[in-house]
Amino acid sequence: MKQIIIFFAAFFLLTGAIYAQVVDEKPVEKPFEDYNERPYPITNIPVSPEVAGFMAYFHDSDVGNLRVFSSFKDTLDYGYYFKGREIGPAEKELFTKEFHDLIKSGEAYATYNIKGNAGDHYIIRMPTNKGANTLWLFNIEGEVVKPVQLLAYAFCQGDYCYQQDSWITDLDGDADLDILVKFRRTRADTKEIVEKTQKVYLQNEDGDFRHVENGLISFDPSKFEMEDLKY
Repeated sequence: MKQIIIFFAAFFLLTGAIYAQVVDEKPVEKPFEDYNERPYPITNIPVSPEVAGFMAYFHDSDVGNLRVFSSFKDTLDYGYYFKGREIGPAEKELFTKEFHDLIKSGEAYATYNIKGNAGDHYIIRMPTNKGANTLWLFNIEGEVVKPVQLLAYAFCQGDYCYQQDSWITDLDGDADLDILVKFRRTRADTKEIVEKTQKVYLQNEDGDFRHVENGLISFDPSKFEMEDLKY
């Protein structure tokens, strides 16, 4: 009798284990087809299909120290970190007027999204009067893509070449991502540096960045050397 009870107990346990491992093999043809069902953070849910489409262009970048730099060349070198994906016509309509008019007939490339205090920021490469590969930081407010910070550019004009690089990193030790901007002007023929500056922008709780005077934030300058770009 005892052996019979043990047999049935083992049978039920084995049957339960088998059923527990059964999975639905029907493939999901269009996961997250409805943009409202996409796995966005609760603070970053897109308000429309157009905004969802815009966000989908970007690669997630969980950065601790990201150096953002441009290129003097119209044709980018293989492996350049900020080539990005071209933004389509529908998503270009989301930009504020100044940028909408700038990129409507040209090209704009989505590169990386950066986690901010109040939502994601988006790094976009586009042609401007500061070079073919100017990098701007944007955010989304409702259904509008708005500029936040000019990050990087590289261009030559006349006898001089102009370069700006940025670092997105925590500069004041509060675990928020801030922005360090460094600029230099060099002679086009000798590459002699004739002017250089740097600025610090700290991120507020609302995700905006505020400029702080030089010297108020201390950091090791050797960790932030500008990219040596070829003209």
